[in-house]
Amino acid sequence: MRAAVLNRLVLTTLLSMVLLAPCAMAQDLNAVYSLMQRKDYPRAEPMLRQVLAQGENPEAHYLLGFLLIETYRYEEAEAELRAATEARPDQSQWLMVLAKSLLEQGKNVAAGEVLEAAIELEPRAAYHHAHAMTALNAGELEAAEVSLRACLALEAQHQDALLRFGGLLMDQGRNDEAIPYLEQARALNAQNLDASYRLGVAYRYAGRPAESEALLRGVIAEVPGHVGALHNLARVLIESGKRDEAAAVMEQFRRMSELRDEIDFNAHAVRKNPGNVAGRMHLASLYLRAGRTQEALTELLAARALAPQDSRIYLAMATAYRRLGDEQNAARAEQFAARLGGG
Repeated sequence: MRAAVLNRLVLTTLLSMVLLAPCAMAQDLNAVYSLMQRKDYPRAEPMLRQVLAQGENPEAHYLLGFLLIETYRYEEAEAELRAATEARPDQSQWLMVLAKSLLEQGKNVAAGEVLEAAIELEPRAAYHHAHAMTALNAGELEAAEVSLRACLALEAQHQDALLRFGGLLMDQGRNDEAIPYLEQARALNAQNLDASYRLGVAYRYAGRPAESEALLRGVIAEVPGHVGALHNLARVLIESGKRDEAAAVMEQFRRMSELRDEIDFNAHAVRKNPGNVAGRMHLASLYLRAGRTQEALTELLAARALAPQDSRIYLAMATAYRRLGDEQNAARAEQFAARLGGG
């Protein structure tokens, strides 16, 4: 779920709550609103807890839940957001934020159910996109395709939906169908290495070697150890009759086998000792070197759950998010690292 969308929704909701609240409450919420706009969460949190100490307040529960998500405390956020949505089940935006807390905890079934309720209230592109994430996480590809198509029907330039839908089609061998979506995703953000890589591979299978070669070389320039890009570039060069260049790339690919062995060794060590934060961070760094960004992010999120006050984890997360073209989450992670004293 994109941070930009989530932030837009919460600011809209914050303002409406301030306007509708009783006078004294409006003053408190207005102060919280100003603090949260500035991302001054350490000052906003005790103010919200003070409001809740005076009695149940759905708006305060919601705001606190959002704040806890922004500070990566997803389990705590879930409790606050459930209290808010139980009191105000008609608030589709609140349901989406609850789904965010559930998704971040890996509770895909529960998140999907919450998002279905949000979509029934108000079918927004962001809700369909989030629902697609629950389906992808559960391996339900047909359901994911339905949700991504619904998302793009409402917001044709939804960058992440374009990229994920293109990737989904590629994974099913539907490369010709995937290309237009991947081209649009890359046009919206040429810095997204994942979009460039996937499009380069799709071009290869579509018999467009020159375009494939250009994109794959660009990926390797940014991530020299990107195993997938090296393998596919070598194949493109062979298919284009550039055998000497292909041999050089294949040799680079073979050298990367040492990195693959190191990754396998460290992944095995992490499985044996899943609470080893340093081990997970090292494994994430290896994944980043190999261009396996999503796997790196998975390890970093697991490390964050184990050591939520370690600023190095958030800085590494920022690198991973930026590789995926997610500037909003990258900036959020960097800002949080700075608050912890590591930025």
